[in-house]
Amino acid sequence: MKRSLVLVLCIVCAFCAVGFAACSGNGTGVKKATINDNGELIITLTDDEEINAGKIDAYHDQQGLAFYPLPDGTYCVEAGQAKYAEEIAVPSVFNGKAVTAIGDGAFSRCTNLKNIVIPDSVKIVDEGAFYRCDKLTSVIIPDSVLEIRDGAFEYCVGLTEVDLGSGVKYLGNGAFRYCSALTSVIIPSAVTSLGLSVFVGCSSLENVAFGENSQLTEIKDGAFSLCGKLTGIAIPACVTSIGEGVFNKCIALQSISFDGTVEKWNSISKGDRWSFGVPATAVQCTDGTAKI
Repeated sequence: MKRSLVLVLCIVCAFCAVGFAACSGNGTGVKKATINDNGELIITLTDDEEINAGKIDAYHDQQGLAFYPLPDGTYCVEAGQAKYAEEIAVPSVFNGKAVTAIGDGAFSRCTNLKNIVIPDSVKIVDEGAFYRCDKLTSVIIPDSVLEIRDGAFEYCVGLTEVDLGSGVKYLGNGAFRYCSALTSVIIPSAVTSLGLSVFVGCSSLENVAFGENSQLTEIKDGAFSLCGKLTGIAIPACVTSIGEGVFNKCIALQSISFDGTVEKWNSISKGDRWSFGVPATAVQCTDGTAKI
């Protein structure tokens, strides 16, 4: 921690010196220095201009993983010197503090990575965290994880299995976009919204299930577009909105059911061409069928 504090102080002092010199001119100085959620040092000047000084000095463990302090005193992890490793086990604790986030683009393009162990201290898998990890075949998301953000596993073309922990509440836009080898997925009950194109282009996806007592209310545009092997899906009764092209060109989707009445199904907001190219002609509801 000392190295990071020294670096922060040095950077702040440098800005202060510049600010002090500027006082005789336009009067601009340093107002405060903070670390944001990405571990970046933000310098706020007295005129409220913000300067991003970049990530502060990282620490490395024996695997070569890089750790950055977060504002709450916990750590975010990135590949660092382990970028070419085949197997990585992220520790739950570093330097006596919890590791709570897989950083933005943390393991992006780690093309040798075959296995990743995510500890139950992690709460966030950030944007593009595992983007284009071509050799990653399976991943277990622990129950501690609350958010899987935009593009987190986008283009992981070797990913066949994903176990989403029960704590996941948010699946971001394109989180599993073009994971073309993924065959099945269970959406945890706590998820309330499926992001834009979250599973678009998952061309091997055959089975999608929703957890018991699902809280899902919204399936956003293109969520399952181009899932050509998806044969059936049971939509939870709490869904109130289905976006545009949600099942676009799901050419094998012959069975759509809804865990609610025909009246409730008809009240759902549906986007244009939500079922374009789908062979199913009706939705099976609890009290009958509704035409598509």
